[in-house]
Amino acid sequence: MKLIDDIRADNVRLLAAEHGGVTGLASKLERSESQISQWINRSKNHGTGKPRGMRSSTARWLEDKCGKPEGWLDIEHKDDPIIHPDDEHVVPLRVESPPAQWSIQWPFPNISISRLLALPPEELLIIEGVLLGAVAATEARLAETAARRRR
Repeated sequence: MKLIDDIRADNVRLLAAEHGGVTGLASKLERSESQISQWINRSKNHGTGKPRGMRSSTARWLEDKCGKPEGWLDIEHKDDPIIHPDDEHVVPLRVESPPAQWSIQWPFPNISISRLLALPPEELLIIEGVLLGAVAATEARLAETAARRRR
């Protein structure tokens, strides 16, 4: 299992690729290229010798500046296409129909899968972030309710 700091470093690397490299991301964030490289490479703290991490507040700030949904940096995006600045045309990844191994029943009767999958990948990321937040809030609420019943 990956550490949150490793996931965030990988995702900062993706953001750099989206912005034309470390220089482009540094410009967008109004930070030094050195700072961006430290986030990506998890440079060691000279005092402790341990790899540097990224605070949650910094992650949320970075997501906001880059137009990503809250929590985007905390989720692995290994299957997302990386857009390189040299690419003249990038064909978005599309799933025409649900994979055969999806044996569960679709839980949203008012939203068809094909309608959802027809959206651009960047919009799907936003929806995923909203859904993850809603699931986490629901899990917390249910856990609190269960804890109150046990008292």
